Amino acid sequence: MTCLLRSANQLVNDVLDGGLFFVASYLEEILNRSIIIMDPNGIVHYPEKIDEQVMFNDLFNCISVCSVNEIYHYLEADEKLVFPISYNDTFAYIIITNLPRKLVASTISILNEAKLAIKCHFSTMSNSHKTSANFEKEMAKYLFSNSNSNFKNIIKLSDKELDMNSPFYALITEIHEVNNRVDLNRINIYSKQYLSNINIDTISFAHSNYLIAIIPARWRIDYLKIDPEWSQLEKYKESIEKHFHIVVSQGKGRTYPLSELKESFKEARIALTFPKLIGKNNLAQQFTDLGVYALLFSQDIETLNTFCIKTLGKLIKYDESTKGELLNTLRHLVDNNFAVKTTADNMFVHANTIYYRINKIEELLNVEITKVDTQLELYSAITIWDTCNLNGFWDYDVTAILDKSQHFLARNS
Repeated sequence: MTCLLRSANQLVNDVLDGGLFFVASYLEEILNRSIIIMDPNGIVHYPEKIDEQVMFNDLFNCISVCSVNEIYHYLEADEKLVFPISYNDTFAYIIITNLPRKLVASTISILNEAKLAIKCHFSTMSNSHKTSANFEKEMAKYLFSNSNSNFKNIIKLSDKELDMNSPFYALITEIHEVNNRVDLNRINIYSKQYLSNINIDTISFAHSNYLIAIIPARWRIDYLKIDPEWSQLEKYKESIEKHFHIVVSQGKGRTYPLSELKESFKEARIALTFPKLIGKNNLAQQFTDLGVYALLFSQDIETLNTFCIKTLGKLIKYDESTKGELLNTLRHLVDNNFAVKTTADNMFVHANTIYYRINKIEELLNVEITKVDTQLELYSAITIWDTCNLNGFWDYDVTAILDKSQHFLARNS
């Protein structure tokens, strides 16, 4: 023993005055052992950093084998003690490693004195967790929909001090082939802990089959330099796949003031979905690496919408009225560099059918598909249209828009 034993009341005062760190560090000193304190979700509250390999493969399993009726659980083979502390109908856990069986009784006695202080800490935190859950729900609604919610009011729900002018970027991790065996909440907890361990502070939450991370950033002027943080994020992706035996893709937006977070989130979604359109999955993609498409998608949604309707609108209207295949045929032509035979083979139709559809496309759009500039424009329009539709960036009735436009032109001609 290297310091004086403290009473339960003294430890409660310690946790109220200085937080969990003071009680945890006292326990480490008095027990001469390292300790880990976790909440029921598996999030480590002490220490600030733990070894990545231990994080879930070991610790989460430790708390899962501890019965709610047990005063403590001792894993003989690993010499680990799991000490549950009840609060608000759930449990926090103290885990002590490298603890011989002969020291269990004396250790339990010391932990019992600290139980009230740790219970007090987690009981106080539970209210902030409810607020945090509400914040995450409202943030997901704001980012994934066309919500008109006041973003400043949503930010106020966070338990962090957030400056609307500070730089942030959005990182989206998509989990493929989600099934009942994939515990998204557990992966989200791992995600938070992993990013914290590599000194990346984050606002993170799960939504549908996505993990969303809102990450504070440094303003970058020279975009030609390699971003060291991106290599860390690529390792983070690999770590998630390795630990949970899943396949994920990632998209990262550019840095903006927090007040313009939705723009970075839009870019992250585009970076995530764009590779799918060219037949690639399981990628970690930055928006800035999309080349010329980063320039195209830097335009606002209304501008992109106007370009697509102007370029493809008559084609879309024709297909809607005839249940035709012209837009899909054009998509296949674009994918196959406008090679008719390859397109026909891929669509399981005769080449003459493709020639007929090309003539109809040229007639409707008043273009010549053999021209390089026309091919480039159609390729860009198809790509933008598909990417934005995949992400739900617009929900327009193209036919109604064109009819309204024609009516306007007729009245003013």
